[in-house]
Amino acid sequence: MINRLRTSVASQQNWFFAIAAISMTPLIQALFTTTLDGYVTYPQALIRVLSVVTILTDTLIVAMAMKLGFLHYIRTEVSVGAKITFAGLFTVALLSVFAHEGQVLFSLFITLRFFLQLAALFSLIHILASSHAFDANRYFTVMASGAAFYVAYLVLVIAMIPEPATFQWSGGLPSATSVRHIGNYVAILLLAAVGLFLLLNDRRRWIALGVIFVVTVFLAWTGSRAAFLGLTLALAVAIYVVRGTVSASRISILSVTCFAAMLATILLPVPDSSFGIMRMISASGARQHSDISSGRTVVWKHTIDEIAAAPIIGHGAGRFLGNMDAKYRYDLDNPHNFVLQFAYDWGIAGLAIALLLLMLGSVKMFMLPIVLPLATFCAVSGLMLMLSIGMLEGMFYHPLKMLLASALVAPAFALARQQQTPAPAFC
Repeated sequence: MINRLRTSVASQQNWFFAIAAISMTPLIQALFTTTLDGYVTYPQALIRVLSVVTILTDTLIVAMAMKLGFLHYIRTEVSVGAKITFAGLFTVALLSVFAHEGQVLFSLFITLRFFLQLAALFSLIHILASSHAFDANRYFTVMASGAAFYVAYLVLVIAMIPEPATFQWSGGLPSATSVRHIGNYVAILLLAAVGLFLLLNDRRRWIALGVIFVVTVFLAWTGSRAAFLGLTLALAVAIYVVRGTVSASRISILSVTCFAAMLATILLPVPDSSFGIMRMISASGARQHSDISSGRTVVWKHTIDEIAAAPIIGHGAGRFLGNMDAKYRYDLDNPHNFVLQFAYDWGIAGLAIALLLLMLGSVKMFMLPIVLPLATFCAVSGLMLMLSIGMLEGMFYHPLKMLLASALVAPAFALARQQQTPAPAFC
């Protein structure tokens, strides 16, 4: 009896500790990369560029899953076809690393980082599925709390900046490389709060609504158009999927709250023209004149030209910045489109395998039974946000975005496994 009680407590601690670590990763990264003068130190730059905090979180999640028999599950439950497909993608990715000279170690690092991210997703599913004490409502409450703490810290940092007029606002705020990353982080975390408000019936739904208002105000202040476009699509699809469990009144309240938050943003001062709700409406900014795409179409065209130069296995992950800067003077680490990113990194072969896996995973997710509407809502909205932002930003290149999106997707698969329903072959 005592042993069973200990096992139950340990199982609950595993899933709770996992989501707590994931939800606090943006805040921890911010703590280590904060600068009040706008100048990023070399150690801070390494933490940002290498995604050190996220890698540590990913490693922790994988290690926790290993203790719960993850390798045994892979050996006995995952289909041979899925193993061969993943092995094929990994082989192509490694070949692309060593097929070109220069930046070999960095390219290998970025490649391994990507597959660590995939391992973290499947590990998280295993951790949640292995716990019969798993509480999805509490899980997403922790995610929403992570959004609130993260935004609160960023607001505090902004209030403490001594020289706002000279501060490097776009790149100086604690993020990966720019304020747009912050917008994407909070957008992903925001979905957990939205799900709680729409589908819970206790008092937490009103706390979630307050979080939604505050986070939406901050998101609009960052001027991240891709995040707002992604949220609109993600919420529309997710609400449709769980339409039988969401009331029209809740949707109306959510719409009014988001609209009020965007109106409130107009009253806030913005540091430059690349911030704020008006930037999104007018599509004007430092890098925008007549091109509403912020120069993306030009980058995409040049990326396609470079893909044609190495069409089979690509240039290798992590080489985009160095290669494109040398040839076109672009200060971008990815082409801001995940399809072009996969094709540039791994060629047509890697792109085909990656899209196949993404398509199969998406189809399987939509085929899962709705064990809990909240988990289904978060999984669908997380997937759609990841895909839609990924068409305009480096969603699949930056690990923290993938980690947060994975946290939204994992519970639906885990609950399906607990119900002994067929889970996707790759998890």
